[in-house]
Amino acid sequence: MNALQWRWLHPLLHPSDPIPPTKSSLPYLCVILNFLLASPSYPTYHWSLLFPACRPSHATSIITPLYNLLRVVDAIVRKFGVCHVSFSTCLRLPLTSLIEHSLPSTHSISPTFCPPQAVASRCPGVLKLTGNDVLTFDPASQALQVRTSARGLPNPTTSRRAIQFLQSQQLLLNNLVHFNMLPLVPRPVIQHIDLSNITSYTEITPRQLLHQHMHDQFTPYCPHGQSSSSNSPPVIEDTEHFLFSCPLKLEVWLHTLSLYISPRFSHFAYEEYLAILQLRFTFDCSSHELFPDLSVFQVFACIQQAIRSAHYCQVFQHSPFIPFTVIHSIHRSLHLLDSQLSN
Repeated sequence: MNALQWRWLHPLLHPSDPIPPTKSSLPYLCVILNFLLASPSYPTYHWSLLFPACRPSHATSIITPLYNLLRVVDAIVRKFGVCHVSFSTCLRLPLTSLIEHSLPSTHSISPTFCPPQAVASRCPGVLKLTGNDVLTFDPASQALQVRTSARGLPNPTTSRRAIQFLQSQQLLLNNLVHFNMLPLVPRPVIQHIDLSNITSYTEITPRQLLHQHMHDQFTPYCPHGQSSSSNSPPVIEDTEHFLFSCPLKLEVWLHTLSLYISPRFSHFAYEEYLAILQLRFTFDCSSHELFPDLSVFQVFACIQQAIRSAHYCQVFQHSPFIPFTVIHSIHRSLHLLDSQLSN
């Protein structure tokens, strides 16, 4: 039974690889797993397969095939000593995925080691934190480090306690984190950006966050749907609405993607948006008659930039978001980029 489930694991973890002839249903399975396992904090099923702590609480009680798949995945021993993840992944993962839960008997501190559940028995909220609650990115050393202060965090008291556990080595970080704590290891350089400020609390969305800090100047509602002549109730600007599903933005997305990439995008879904955003999309537009030398990601970036620019022009300069104007701006940007790459 385990072998039957394991044969699906590699293609599920590598969806960009060619689909094996015997697994033609793989794309449909990926969509189903995303529907069942994805969440605002962990938007694809890959998080749940690799890190059990990222799974929604109802994951194992939905359907039997999903339970069987997760059961056999968990039967694989997770040895992270020879692999690594990015800074942002460390900051987004639950703290329980970043600490050691057991030590080999040959380890120097094995005799005094206590499991995290025992260490945090009087402060169980510690095990509900994320990496961002205890770690920060240091631009000078280009490495992660344990925070020295919990000021400004969503749960400062609990974060402060977790930091104390780490500093006293009552909780031990695993190698996923240690690799990213090594200073001056060759990595892509990040200039003037503290990734710790990119929190994993994606349920706090752009206008909601502005409203919390400047409630007199900002409302939590989408600015593009507010008009005196509209009888429809205001819409909260959540993450999906901000990035994609606002009707005015969606009109731009559908028109430009179907025009510059493929007509199939006349029915563009948020899941496909996330796949492109996370560089997991393999569609080739080189045969398209408009800008064939541009990749999907270059076209996507130009569209995203124009939509964001128009969005903030309305928010801060009160310039109306007009889809036709944004679409025209995107065409100019693509034409300019194409001419620069051709020279």
